[in-house]
Amino acid sequence: MARWTGDPGITAVLEAADAWRERCFAGSSSILTDRPLWTADNFSDLLARFAGNPIEGSGRDFLDKLSEQLGGAPPSVVQAAAEAMWFLFLFPHPGIMKPETKREAIRKIWSWSGEQVPNSKYLDDAYLHGVGHPGTAYLTHRYAEFEYLLRVIVAFKKLPAAEQRRLLQDDPPWTFGAWLDGQEGSDRRLVRNALLYFLFPDYIERNLSRDHRQQIYEALKGKLPQDQRIRSRARTALDYDKAIARIRTVLEEERGTKEIDFYQDDIKNQWFSSYREGKRKDFTSWLDGY
Repeated sequence: MARWTGDPGITAVLEAADAWRERCFAGSSSILTDRPLWTADNFSDLLARFAGNPIEGSGRDFLDKLSEQLGGAPPSVVQAAAEAMWFLFLFPHPGIMKPETKREAIRKIWSWSGEQVPNSKYLDDAYLHGVGHPGTAYLTHRYAEFEYLLRVIVAFKKLPAAEQRRLLQDDPPWTFGAWLDGQEGSDRRLVRNALLYFLFPDYIERNLSRDHRQQIYEALKGKLPQDQRIRSRARTALDYDKAIARIRTVLEEERGTKEIDFYQDDIKNQWFSSYREGKRKDFTSWLDGY
């Protein structure tokens, strides 16, 4: 059960994620209100304003540019943008981004709609606690991560309701994962892994780093029989997801418990030390301290 991390604070975060899945992603309501904000129309409008009006230059921060891009947008579209940012901020733990910093940004975006953000429990510190280190690129490339998130939401919302249900319910999480990896950008955007984790926290690890996933597999693949190892040379993110899920099952059986996390010290030391001694020096996607 990938929900367990050893941090009791994760319980509230995953409660928020479960609510978001049912109310927003699988539904069309809202995480902060009862309004129908998570609709194909709202997010198509938001995507057009965001991706269709790029603002170049490094002299302005992300929110400053976003404010201009949302100028004149209907209140529902602005509020949808605030809730999309709420999701983007769901992953980083307080060592990377404090709950008050997240809350301030969400409130600021919502205020552009001409209203104050509702007094929702999902803006409380407990629900904005985060689950791990998403990697430096998750925030420094926020523009690209946000755009990818919007594109996935729009693509999913445009599917027939029956197809949406099939993707979420048929052989979770692999049917949805295969669909997700068919979306442009899934091979390089970190939000891809955040989406899978928060939609399927019983199956997918809280790991956004491609390097870490590869290192976990290479170090621990010996626990799998040959027919359960990755065979293809052109390995995909989903190949690693499936293999790591199998490794988790083996570890749970070996230890007689489902309270397993790949970042707990005695497991992390089996793969992370070899990573540090390796040739690759890309440290931007670490999940340190877990």
